[in-house]
Amino acid sequence: NPSAIGDIPFFLAVGQPHSARARSTSDATCLLLNKDDFDELMEHYPEQHDNIVTNLLSMFDLEKDGTDVGSAGGTGAAAVAAAATGGVGAGAGAGGDKRLGGGSKQVVPKNVQHGETEKEDEDWLELRNNVQAALVKRQADSLSQITYAASEGDVETVRNL
Repeated sequence: NPSAIGDIPFFLAVGQPHSARARSTSDATCLLLNKDDFDELMEHYPEQHDNIVTNLLSMFDLEKDGTDVGSAGGTGAAAVAAAATGGVGAGAGAGGDKRLGGGSKQVVPKNVQHGETEKEDEDWLELRNNVQAALVKRQADSLSQITYAASEGDVETVRNL
């Protein structure tokens, strides 16, 4: 994806909601890893992609299916369906932060230090919600694909999914 900037869009295939700029006050080296080279690396070290994704998601307190870490919602179809219909974080404790939708638990950004602006907090929550929505959609799409393949008797597709 030529529009990917940074680790989150690259490794999670989630759109970057904001542009990024950097300015160096001294000599700098910019490293580039294109998709083809990355795919080749993953052929040789497939476990590393899982480690990278797990580390990125831990920053947002999210599981790989988009549910909140430790949520009672788990990874079941009901939790995925609830999240896909607007209850992102469904199954989490009640009385949480309404900015995250429904009764989600309050999630404190790990990268926001006390004293930073509310705008930075909102930007972080927007990115977290984008990541969570993309993960939930992928989970729902996978569930739909495997259900359809199973109903059609397509054993090969079921195995691949």
